[in-house]
Amino acid sequence: MNSYRLFAIVFITGTLLTACNSSLVEPESINAPASVDDLIVRPSTIQQPEPALVEVGKSGETTVEVEEVGESSGDRTQMLWPDGEGQLDEQGFVEVEVTPLNLNAPDETLNFNVGLNTHSVDLSMDLAPLAKLEADNGLGVQAILWDAPSGGHHVSGVLSFPATTDGVTLLEGASHLTLTIHDVDAPERSFTWSITG
Repeated sequence: MNSYRLFAIVFITGTLLTACNSSLVEPESINAPASVDDLIVRPSTIQQPEPALVEVGKSGETTVEVEEVGESSGDRTQMLWPDGEGQLDEQGFVEVEVTPLNLNAPDETLNFNVGLNTHSVDLSMDLAPLAKLEADNGLGVQAILWDAPSGGHHVSGVLSFPATTDGVTLLEGASHLTLTIHDVDAPERSFTWSITG
């Protein structure tokens, strides 16, 4: 019985040793560094990821893309219109405040929030035929919609302009944009915004 047990132990040990030897890696197949210098990562060998492009909006069939600026991009900056930055004109008896809403992501229209406040003038006029939008690239458009309640002394609404004229995007190549409103208790009111960044 002892010889049978001894035979089983030798057989199992031999099988385990054979299995272990087959899974060992040959020393010459390991790619060991030639020296300690090979273990040091030099800054010039680190590859920086390419900045991602972020879809900002669409204008007709053309997708407008702005490069996302990371911390490692140095002095590159993102050029943006000052959406949400209102301007106030207090001529005559009507206070007019205009705020661009979607210059950085225009749809078919460029939209501006317009607030009119007065204590003596009726504000029932339609601003669309009184308003024009011009860019410093030579393009200009007439407003197409004044979406606001009619009348009263405190009126707020959205003034919309077409984003393209003759198939060309109004903001293409522009860095300044001027909205002019005529004949609202003053001959002319101008509001100008510039690209920042």
